[in-house]
Amino acid sequence: MLLTGGAGCGKSTSLDAAQEFAHKFCMAVAVAFNDYTFYFTSTTGSSAALFGGSTIHGAAHLNKSRLDDNMRQIWREDVKILIIYEISFFKTSDMQKLDQQLQKLTGRRKIFGARGRYYIRGRPVQQHGSRLSTAQSSSTTVIGSKTIKNTEGY
Repeated sequence: MLLTGGAGCGKSTSLDAAQEFAHKFCMAVAVAFNDYTFYFTSTTGSSAALFGGSTIHGAAHLNKSRLDDNMRQIWREDVKILIIYEISFFKTSDMQKLDQQLQKLTGRRKIFGARGRYYIRGRPVQQHGSRLSTAQSSSTTVIGSKTIKNTEGY
Protein backbone atom coordinates (compact mmCIF):
# COMPACT_ATOMS: atom_id res chain seq x y z
CA MET A 1 0.00 0.00 0.00
CA LEU A 2 1.72 3.16 -1.20
CA LEU A 3 0.05 6.51 -0.56
CA THR A 4 1.31 9.78 -1.84
CA GLY A 5 -0.18 13.07 -2.93
CA GLY A 6 -0.96 16.59 -1.93
CA ALA A 7 -3.45 17.86 0.59
CA GLY A 8 -7.03 16.85 -0.08
CA CYS A 9 -6.29 14.08 -2.58
CA GLY A 10 -7.77 11.31 -0.42
CA LYS A 11 -4.92 9.75 1.55
CA SER A 12 -6.90 9.82 4.80
CA THR A 13 -9.99 8.51 3.04
CA SER A 14 -7.90 5.64 1.67
CA LEU A 15 -6.68 4.80 5.17
CA ASP A 16 -10.27 4.85 6.45
CA ALA A 17 -11.26 2.42 3.69
CA ALA A 18 -8.27 0.19 4.48
CA GLN A 19 -9.21 0.13 8.15
CA GLU A 20 -12.80 -0.77 7.31
CA PHE A 21 -11.61 -3.54 4.99
CA ALA A 22 -9.25 -4.89 7.68
CA HIS A 23 -12.11 -4.91 10.19
CA LYS A 24 -14.46 -6.75 7.82
CA PHE A 25 -11.73 -9.19 6.84
CA CYS A 26 -10.98 -9.99 10.50
CA MET A 27 -14.69 -10.55 11.14
CA ALA A 28 -14.96 -12.85 8.10
CA VAL A 29 -12.03 -15.05 9.21
CA ALA A 30 -12.91 -14.88 12.92
CA VAL A 31 -9.80 -12.95 13.97
CA ALA A 32 -10.12 -10.51 16.86
CA PHE A 33 -10.14 -6.83 15.85
CA ASN A 34 -9.64 -4.06 18.39
CA ASP A 35 -8.20 -0.53 18.62
CA TYR A 36 -4.68 -1.91 18.28
CA THR A 37 -5.19 -4.22 15.28
CA PHE A 38 -4.94 -1.35 12.76
CA TYR A 39 -2.86 0.94 14.99
CA PHE A 40 -3.03 4.61 13.97
CA THR A 41 -0.18 6.72 15.28
CA SER A 42 1.49 9.98 14.39
CA THR A 43 4.71 11.74 15.24
CA THR A 44 2.74 14.80 16.40
CA GLY A 45 -0.06 15.06 18.93
CA SER A 46 -2.12 17.43 16.78
CA SER A 47 -2.28 15.07 13.79
CA ALA A 48 -2.89 12.08 16.07
CA ALA A 49 -5.87 13.91 17.58
CA LEU A 50 -7.37 14.51 14.13
CA PHE A 51 -7.96 10.80 13.56
CA GLY A 52 -8.29 9.59 17.15
CA GLY A 53 -4.90 7.91 17.21
CA SER A 54 -1.92 8.06 19.53
CA THR A 55 1.51 9.50 19.10
CA ILE A 56 4.08 6.90 18.10
CA HIS A 57 6.05 7.94 21.18
CA GLY A 58 3.15 6.96 23.42
CA ALA A 59 2.11 3.88 21.46
CA ALA A 60 5.63 2.40 21.34
CA HIS A 61 6.56 3.71 24.80
CA LEU A 62 9.62 5.43 23.33
CA ASN A 63 10.24 7.54 26.41
CA LYS A 64 9.93 4.67 28.89
CA SER A 65 12.89 2.70 30.14
CA ARG A 66 10.80 -0.12 31.63
CA LEU A 67 8.25 -2.17 29.72
CA ASP A 68 5.55 -4.21 31.43
CA ASP A 69 3.76 -7.37 30.30
CA ASN A 70 0.63 -5.46 29.25
CA MET A 71 2.67 -3.27 26.88
CA ARG A 72 4.34 -6.33 25.39
CA GLN A 73 1.07 -8.25 25.07
CA ILE A 74 -0.53 -5.52 22.93
CA TRP A 75 2.40 -5.50 20.50
CA ARG A 76 2.83 -9.29 20.44
CA GLU A 77 -0.81 -10.23 20.08
CA ASP A 78 -2.95 -7.32 18.92
CA VAL A 79 -1.02 -5.04 16.55
CA LYS A 80 -1.26 -6.30 12.98
CA ILE A 81 -0.74 -3.06 11.01
CA LEU A 82 1.04 0.04 12.25
CA ILE A 83 0.30 3.39 10.60
CA ILE A 84 2.62 6.32 11.34
CA TYR A 85 1.45 9.71 10.06
CA GLU A 86 3.86 12.59 9.57
CA ILE A 87 6.90 10.32 9.51
CA SER A 88 8.88 13.14 7.92
CA PHE A 89 9.15 14.68 11.40
CA PHE A 90 11.13 11.66 12.58
CA LYS A 91 14.93 11.85 12.62
CA THR A 92 17.25 8.93 11.94
CA SER A 93 17.84 8.57 15.67
CA ASP A 94 14.06 8.37 16.25
CA MET A 95 13.78 5.57 13.69
CA GLN A 96 16.63 3.67 15.32
CA LYS A 97 15.02 4.07 18.74
CA LEU A 98 11.66 2.91 17.35
CA ASP A 99 13.30 -0.14 15.77
CA GLN A 100 14.97 -1.13 19.05
CA GLN A 101 11.82 -0.53 21.11
CA LEU A 102 9.53 -2.51 18.79
CA GLN A 103 11.97 -5.41 18.88
CA LYS A 104 11.80 -5.33 22.69
CA LEU A 105 8.01 -5.03 22.72
CA THR A 106 7.40 -7.84 20.24
CA GLY A 107 10.23 -10.11 21.29
CA ARG A 108 11.16 -10.49 17.62
CA ARG A 109 14.68 -9.60 16.46
CA LYS A 110 13.51 -8.49 13.02
CA ILE A 111 13.55 -4.94 11.77
CA PHE A 112 10.91 -3.02 13.75
CA GLY A 113 9.96 -6.32 15.41
CA ALA A 114 8.00 -7.15 12.28
CA ARG A 115 5.86 -10.16 11.66
CA GLY A 116 3.87 -8.49 8.93
CA ARG A 117 4.17 -5.08 7.35
CA TYR A 118 4.26 -1.56 8.67
CA TYR A 119 2.78 1.25 6.63
CA ILE A 120 4.28 4.66 7.06
CA ARG A 121 2.91 7.84 5.55
CA GLY A 122 5.47 10.53 4.88
CA ARG A 123 8.98 10.38 3.54
CA PRO A 124 10.38 7.01 2.57
CA VAL A 125 12.71 5.24 4.94
CA GLN A 126 15.91 3.69 3.65
CA GLN A 127 18.29 1.26 5.25
CA HIS A 128 21.99 2.00 4.83
CA GLY A 129 23.93 -0.91 6.29
CA SER A 130 22.74 -1.13 9.86
CA ARG A 131 21.52 2.44 10.19
CA LEU A 132 18.25 3.96 9.09
CA SER A 133 17.63 7.33 7.49
CA THR A 134 14.76 9.17 5.88
CA ALA A 135 14.93 9.97 2.20
CA GLN A 136 14.45 13.46 0.86
CA SER A 137 11.52 12.80 -1.49
CA SER A 138 7.97 12.78 -0.18
CA SER A 139 5.82 9.65 -0.46
CA THR A 140 4.77 6.64 1.55
CA THR A 141 6.78 3.51 2.01
CA VAL A 142 6.05 -0.01 3.14
CA ILE A 143 8.46 -1.55 5.58
CA GLY A 144 8.49 -5.27 4.97
CA SER A 145 9.13 -7.94 7.52
CA LYS A 146 12.76 -8.36 6.45
CA THR A 147 13.87 -5.28 4.54
CA ILE A 148 12.99 -1.67 4.09
CA LYS A 149 11.89 -0.97 0.56
CA ASN A 150 13.06 2.25 -1.02
CA THR A 151 10.25 3.89 -2.96
CA GLU A 152 12.27 6.91 -4.00
CA GLY A 153 11.56 7.80 -7.61
CA TYR A 154 8.19 6.02 -7.77
